[in-house]
Amino acid sequence: VQTCALPISRELSIHVNLGILLTRASRPDEAAASFRAALALDPFRVGALLGLGGVLREQRRHEEAVRTARKAVAIEPRNARACALLGSLLQDGGQSAEAVEWLERAVTLKPEDARSHYNLGAARRSKGQIAEAMAAYRQALALDPGLAEAHNNLGVLLVDLEDAPGAVSHLTLARELLPGNAVVHNNLGRALSQLGRFGEAIACFGDALRLDPAYAEAIANIGAAERSLGRLEAAEGSLRRAIALKSDFAEAYGNLGLTLRDLGRLDEALASVNRALELRSDIAELHGNLGLVLNDLGRHREALASARRAAALKPGSAVVQRSLLGMLVYTADWDPAGHFADHRRYARIARTSVTAGPAHNNARDLGRRLRIGYVTSDLRAHPIARNMLPLFTHTDRERFQDFVYADIAAPNEMTRQCQSRVDQWRNVTGFSDPQLAQIIREDAIDILVLLAGRFDRNRPSVAAYRAAPVQVSCHDPATSGFGEIDYLIGDRVLVSPETRERFSERVLRLPSFYIHDPLPAPAVGTLPALATGFITFGVMNNPAKLSDEALALFAAALAAVPHSRLLFRFRDRYASAALRGRVTDVLGGAGVGAERIEIVERETPNAHPLDIYNRVDIGLDPTPFTGSTTTFESLWMGVPVVTLRGAMMVGRWSASMLKAVDLEGLVAKTRDEYGAAAAGLARDLPALAALRAGLRQRVGASALCDGARRARQFERLYRAVWRRWCVTAKGS
Repeated sequence: VQTCALPISRELSIHVNLGILLTRASRPDEAAASFRAALALDPFRVGALLGLGGVLREQRRHEEAVRTARKAVAIEPRNARACALLGSLLQDGGQSAEAVEWLERAVTLKPEDARSHYNLGAARRSKGQIAEAMAAYRQALALDPGLAEAHNNLGVLLVDLEDAPGAVSHLTLARELLPGNAVVHNNLGRALSQLGRFGEAIACFGDALRLDPAYAEAIANIGAAERSLGRLEAAEGSLRRAIALKSDFAEAYGNLGLTLRDLGRLDEALASVNRALELRSDIAELHGNLGLVLNDLGRHREALASARRAAALKPGSAVVQRSLLGMLVYTADWDPAGHFADHRRYARIARTSVTAGPAHNNARDLGRRLRIGYVTSDLRAHPIARNMLPLFTHTDRERFQDFVYADIAAPNEMTRQCQSRVDQWRNVTGFSDPQLAQIIREDAIDILVLLAGRFDRNRPSVAAYRAAPVQVSCHDPATSGFGEIDYLIGDRVLVSPETRERFSERVLRLPSFYIHDPLPAPAVGTLPALATGFITFGVMNNPAKLSDEALALFAAALAAVPHSRLLFRFRDRYASAALRGRVTDVLGGAGVGAERIEIVERETPNAHPLDIYNRVDIGLDPTPFTGSTTTFESLWMGVPVVTLRGAMMVGRWSASMLKAVDLEGLVAKTRDEYGAAAAGLARDLPALAALRAGLRQRVGASALCDGARRARQFERLYRAVWRRWCVTAKGS
């Protein structure tokens, strides 16, 4: 019997085709053998080289795969598949620069190949070419809208760029296409968290964990979302579980630090964020986290330096830049031009990609009922809520209509009180700035008031969309930096006509700014000094305000009043040994012995928080960020407050309040005057006791508690700026 061999070309094809089938069947070893058999017959068969290179990539035999792909492109330099394979392999090995070259060649040779555009996007992202990476992903999706990996990677990029709505859109599609992929579920949760949709985010992270129970990133992200919802103990537990799974998890340490900070455990918080930075000093947000903890410890210059490092690492981040603005108001190193530039920089970043809306067609009727919109995240147990409640209560409903746009993830009883006293309440948690601006336009708001812009989750950036004809900043202790915000509301003490502080807004001045309803509080006790024989000064402010300059003022007061003592308390913050140590060290350096200092580490269970004032004769106000709510509480409890009138708006809140109750003699211009004002009060105990006994009645009868009068003053301002807009709009 005579046998005849197959023609070589046919045998080659059989080996190549068999290799392809075996690859698809997930039998890589047999597939590689088939491709090698083909190459034994023809070492220059590019199809076999490409098949083998793909299998070697799957087997993680990187160097051999790269050699195989290089051989393929050497044989056929215009083979798009060969260029794409080599580019992808180089990207796998971290050689992004050369990978981009080969992938660019691949898409030039075969522009209809969506996968090559996707791989080019990944390589460009690795090179830091973010805009180019996004363009490549978008081109891949234009060619293949079902390319799940492109939706995922583009969504992650948009999360990093703080474009959460776009990210949610792409990641939702990626999840539909890849329902069994834990990473995609986790990424969608990150985008939802960025929008403030924390409940939905936690559900996504939970889906990721069901697919991969040891997924440390998803567990850590649950912890971050729980923190945002105020579930601090649960957040701590989740973050510690994530770290137990992944001991070098820098981001988890960073979020744990913030959670411990919220719990008042500042020493542990500082250790956690420092550990995070030991692991990853290149992550901007971790430097920002360190800044927040240092700020709470009163180490303001170090805090601001950390915030500036974060901004340098991520110069295009509005979130990082706004965090820096939050720390500027605590620093005594005031640079009017530099600080104004910082605010303008934030506005420029936040304004990126903003598309201006159409011209407003609000009816230009000077006397009609006006719609006033308030954008806020603060109507909880917060100073802003306490100040806004009297205004909401006393609004003239015939002439004004209140709309509140509330980004409040965890409402409480104060939230419900505010909600019950306004005309319209919009829950805008989870809405992007463009979406919020559109809602405001649809409500035909005439004057939009942005509350406390730099703090918490407040939304000054929505002003960039010019959502209302007139836009106003209120309760922010400095400029917003936005040219689109027309006005800032203060008074003649907060922003004096001769100030060197710079504002992008036109300043409107009320006769008096601060407003507060009468407080349910313990009865005012007798003057403690009559029983103790010495003056007790008290500082109940957030210790974040205890700058070195503030502690020097306190030392001046103690020096001016021999045998006096100084009492500190603020919630549980002084449980921090580092904080207590800093306070006693700085005061000790100024000549105040430890025997004259009492630091209350924790509030007494079941005691009224304001009862501590019945141990205090005179309150001492910090600088450069003075008290406001704390000052009101002190005065309400019969305790006069000595303050230093600062150079900036943020340093004049107490001065404004003292003017309203005819105690301007307690407003000092220098450190010596501060000590002298304290000594003047301490010198005459009968007069101090009489002041104490009548101070609550004086405050209650003053402008500080006259909500109806303050509401009319605000309304006159609103009517005046509305009239100006109507006249300007008609003339344009």
